[in-house]
Amino acid sequence: MLSSQDLRRLEPNLREGLVGGLLVPEDSVLYPPCAARFLIKRAQNSGAELRLGCSVVKIGEGKFGWLTVP
Repeated sequence: MLSSQDLRRLEPNLREGLVGGLLVPEDSVLYPPCAARFLIKRAQNSGAELRLGCSVVKIGEGKFGWLTVP
């Protein structure tokens, strides 16, 4: 169990006035934009190409079909 002071110290971006919290060491939160950026960069470092404004219309036999979205 966390007091309001401990909660404020551990999670300073939470709103004011919370009375406490529960710390679960095995639990975590993932911020999707940061995770996506990390995975994109890692894929690019391995040779992947990032294509924006396209939709994948076919995947198979090691090839992709692209459709450019106007």
